[in-house]
Amino acid sequence: MSEFDAQLDALNRSSHEASGFKGCNVNEVGGAWFWFTVMTTIGYGNTAPETTGGRTMVFTLGFISILAFAGLLNNAGNIVTAICDDWIDRTHFKNFRP
Repeated sequence: MSEFDAQLDALNRSSHEASGFKGCNVNEVGGAWFWFTVMTTIGYGNTAPETTGGRTMVFTLGFISILAFAGLLNNAGNIVTAICDDWIDRTHFKNFRP
């Protein structure tokens, strides 16, 4: 049996013998932490996908989530700026204005 046939046979047997998530322990906290480090571009490097498909998925979705997080930070900054401007106007601290 060739290596390709052996891999195909293993794939077929694993899909037929699979029972959903039986024996699969999903670590939600670890996954959330990993995605937080990707989204905030911290990327500690202690975990990383090993397969090409996993790396492609993390690169693509990570890029999208980085853009979304940047938009979120932009909105938060605009809100904080509006609050500070309002406070400056109300307290008559004109020396804080340029």
